Amino acid sequence: MNKNFTQKTDVLRKRKYISTKILLMMKLTTFLILISIMQVSATSFAQKISLSEKNTPIAKVFKKITAQSGYAFFVSGETLKGAKPVTISVKNMELSEVLAQIFKDQPVSFALEDNIVVVSKKAEPTFIEKVMARFQAINVRGKVVDSAGNALPGASVKVKGKNQSTTTNANGEFGLIGVDETATLLISYVGYQVKEVQAKADLGAITLISNTTDLQEVTVNKGYYTEKKRLSTGNVSKVTAAEIGNQPVNNPLIALEGKIPGLLVNQTSGNSGATVRLQLRGRNSITNNSDPLYIIDGMPFGPNNGIINSFTNIASQGTEGKGSLSAFSSINPQDIESIEVLKDADATAIYGSRGANGVILITTKRGKTDKTTFDVNLNSGFSEVNKMQPYLNTQQYLAFRKEAYNNANLIPSESDGQDLVVYDQDKYTNFQKLLIGGRAKTTDLQLTLAGGSGNTQFRISGGFRHDGTVYPTEKKNERASFSSRLNHVSTDGKFFSNLAFNYSLNDNGLFVGTLDGISLPPNTPDLKNSDGSLNWSYKGVGFVNPLAQFLKNYQLKTDNYLINFDSGYSFTKDITFKTSLGYNGYYTDEKTQNPISSLDPNSGATTGSAGFSNQNYKGMIVEPQLDYKKMFGKHKISTLVGGSWQYQYQIANTIRTSGYTNDALLGSINSGASPNVNSRDNVSSKYKYAAVFARLNYNFDDRLIINLSGRRDGSSRFGPDQRFSNFGSIAGAYIFSDDLIKNDLLPFLSFGKIRASYGITGSDQIGNYRYLSTYSPVTSYQSMTSINPTALNNPDYRWEKNKKFETSLELGFLKDRISLNVTYFDNRSGNQLVSYTLPQQTGFENILQNLDAIIANNGYEFELSSIIIKNNKFQWTTSFNISFIKNELVAFPGLETSPYKTTYVVGKSTNLIYKAKYQGIDPNTGEMLVEDINGDGEADYKDAQYLGNLDPRYFGGISTTLSYKNFSLYAFAEFKKQIGKNYYFTTSTSSQYPGIMFNPSTLFLDRWHKIGDQALAPRINADYPLPTIIAYQNSNIGYSDASYLRLKNVSLSYDFSGSLLKKWKINSLRFYLQGQNLLTITHYKGADPEVQYAYQLPLLRTLTAGLQIKL
Repeated sequence: MNKNFTQKTDVLRKRKYISTKILLMMKLTTFLILISIMQVSATSFAQKISLSEKNTPIAKVFKKITAQSGYAFFVSGETLKGAKPVTISVKNMELSEVLAQIFKDQPVSFALEDNIVVVSKKAEPTFIEKVMARFQAINVRGKVVDSAGNALPGASVKVKGKNQSTTTNANGEFGLIGVDETATLLISYVGYQVKEVQAKADLGAITLISNTTDLQEVTVNKGYYTEKKRLSTGNVSKVTAAEIGNQPVNNPLIALEGKIPGLLVNQTSGNSGATVRLQLRGRNSITNNSDPLYIIDGMPFGPNNGIINSFTNIASQGTEGKGSLSAFSSINPQDIESIEVLKDADATAIYGSRGANGVILITTKRGKTDKTTFDVNLNSGFSEVNKMQPYLNTQQYLAFRKEAYNNANLIPSESDGQDLVVYDQDKYTNFQKLLIGGRAKTTDLQLTLAGGSGNTQFRISGGFRHDGTVYPTEKKNERASFSSRLNHVSTDGKFFSNLAFNYSLNDNGLFVGTLDGISLPPNTPDLKNSDGSLNWSYKGVGFVNPLAQFLKNYQLKTDNYLINFDSGYSFTKDITFKTSLGYNGYYTDEKTQNPISSLDPNSGATTGSAGFSNQNYKGMIVEPQLDYKKMFGKHKISTLVGGSWQYQYQIANTIRTSGYTNDALLGSINSGASPNVNSRDNVSSKYKYAAVFARLNYNFDDRLIINLSGRRDGSSRFGPDQRFSNFGSIAGAYIFSDDLIKNDLLPFLSFGKIRASYGITGSDQIGNYRYLSTYSPVTSYQSMTSINPTALNNPDYRWEKNKKFETSLELGFLKDRISLNVTYFDNRSGNQLVSYTLPQQTGFENILQNLDAIIANNGYEFELSSIIIKNNKFQWTTSFNISFIKNELVAFPGLETSPYKTTYVVGKSTNLIYKAKYQGIDPNTGEMLVEDINGDGEADYKDAQYLGNLDPRYFGGISTTLSYKNFSLYAFAEFKKQIGKNYYFTTSTSSQYPGIMFNPSTLFLDRWHKIGDQALAPRINADYPLPTIIAYQNSNIGYSDASYLRLKNVSLSYDFSGSLLKKWKINSLRFYLQGQNLLTITHYKGADPEVQYAYQLPLLRTLTAGLQIKL
């Protein structure tokens, strides 16, 4: 192999293909945004009125309004008799608001019908009616709250059709004297839908529903408190129930992909229930995980997003030991009201060490203040592989193999070339289609009973989901779930309580094996005999039968309990005490079976084997909290102090057995069934956590906001002298748009805010008991059991700490019909906890200790949303987000002498590609060219160098929603620009070198044949020499462009209406179609640019149809 050959071959001739597509998409997005601005501008200003009148006759004012707006007035001269002259001065005000001022205290009223203003006289009550009204008058009182039970101070309460009105106080309470008992009250608050309620003496708590189209007035949940997005000093992104419900997925984490700026979501396979990895704003730790903290209804989720399976299965392939099945598959997405992602120091510092990698808050649905309804939601459909990797057909394959033997100067024999000398040369089987080409049926049923009064709301829901498989087997994944929630507020609004209970039972059936059977020679004999039994040989020559692995059963059952109870009492309008109690129980029962029927009779194996495992997670939390709020004119102060006590317990038992002589006994562990117990493992651990926290928020005139938060944490994962540490943050925000709008400086700007935050969070994600010496049992001389030291104690290691800085500009244009957020962040994680390898003479393998290593993650996040058209019949909205994140190892003292010297490089990403540099194919020899940087003539690991990283250069998503009358269409696409592991990576790690007996991808059609060939694939060989194998394994040929643009989700629905629904007493009826992973544009060298492993199931395309009926 000539490694010094200087000519390079462009292996990635079309590497710009996907970049061009994404660039085209971004240009199209920019064009749509410009069109949106013009459209929004036109629709926004078309009904803006400017008037300056003093004692002007009302009829003359009508004519001026008609000239500006195009609205005609339907009125007679008789009607206007007695109307007062108008005095008004407004500029660029909405027509409805102008009319409200003009008709105030007039003897006439108005109504808007299409483009006509209908003016009519107000009916004068008779003397008798006035007397009766006096006797029917009542005093009304109540409290206005949001959907979370929080008071809404300053809400407007008005008697419909009257001039009688008031506003709520700082505690959300109000009172009206002398109200007609037949009157209707109009309750309104900025950012919420107007609500009408029938007047009565005690209205209790009145819940307003958020108007999500007013983006700045949306309420965000920060766990210990909620606040308006407009007044927030931190960074919180939110995915709503509607966005989750549009996607036919069984794992709520999948619904986050591409929707949250800075949040990288990656599905590991297309298997139902497979692991979904999340990383928020880059990797923060050298050796420890960077998983966010997951909290469901106030309770930390016991397994978090960690590994829950003890045994490998088909979903484990290519995951690099990072698990295969997700605990979140036990969470029903249809029970979720919202998912909030807390990112910066201001949002996460109050969670202390638990929030170092971000916090994800999942809130389940609750009842509404409405009549009791029963909802049935049923959908069904199928899933199939979206894209398959093309492989050689029989003719191409046989030519490929013959060429490999010729290149090796060998003659094929029955032992190593049966595909050439024994098998039928005309037979063809598409093993990829055979093994993963089926259709997986999916069914989802949800039943919900919900309702409530102003004081008490309830919701009870049950769900069932069935996911089949694309494999040639009857395996399935099924989940049954139950959810209930009860919310209550006392009549006087002082006491509240909320109870949430969620339970699910999940049964996931897979198999033990791998998909490398798709690369069998295409002329392999029939896999089954005429009687249906497995065929293991042909003409006396044995072969591998991939159908056998489907007989190797794997089953994981999980039970998940989540209970949360929180209650509180307002001693005064300023002081509230509340307590949250939570419990989570998560149990797994796992079995794996290798029956005799799955064994190759030619291998000599005659007995079966099995594995049994169960895990038990238990967690409890208690969090008391005291809130104080006070208003001093334009000044508002909000404070809270609280504590957190958390306890987690985990126990796991694993047994591996063998020697079964009867497959019927595989489910039994007793000695009569299984003579051999190969191993027994037991793990038991406890984790205790305690903290006190506080927050101080100052608000001046809803324009200047300063927020301080602090927390002192204690964790049992550190030695006795290092268990406590302090964390905190400071943040500020200034809303500058109010001054600009008041002075008419930027009339198109409706909102403008700049904010910044800085703080320190920590991490104790190191596992339990790491500060102690640890030992493992081993079998030593004469089969005696002893213990072996594995890690040396270090009670002095300390917390990793993450310093976070962020600044952001938030803008709203044209009454927030267009919103733009630009964010810059810089996070630096130091005091890294690193596992150091120890010399053998110490008797221990490693020790955990702190190192002055620093990892930096910084970047930009952009969010753009627009309401392009909005009227009674048609609505069109769009949203777009993109993130640019850079990860860098800033410092690592002593790296060159550490065991990490070939893993990390200072100044580069921690997710780097450190390989020998592949330089193409030598046209003279057909061998791989690898840069020999040390000049020793060998192509091995000593030539490794930094060749880029696997971090996406950018990623994001774009969505659009179109609604016309009863139709609604939603579409969402996500994209990533990245380098990834390709087909060559899979074959090299599987020791499948091109030319030996396996069917390769069609990538090898463009291979080197003769001197002078400019080829993409190297010369093939039936007997690879060791230097070539080393070059293949140690070069970066297994990495290439894995960028893609994917149409992730499309949902089309139609809401039925009409007299027929009323006749059948149906409140609503909706029919919908949904699709997931519908189209992927990529030039990736493999089946799926997200899964990135040839022998793992690619993501599936899913199509469903459903019907939702509410009674």
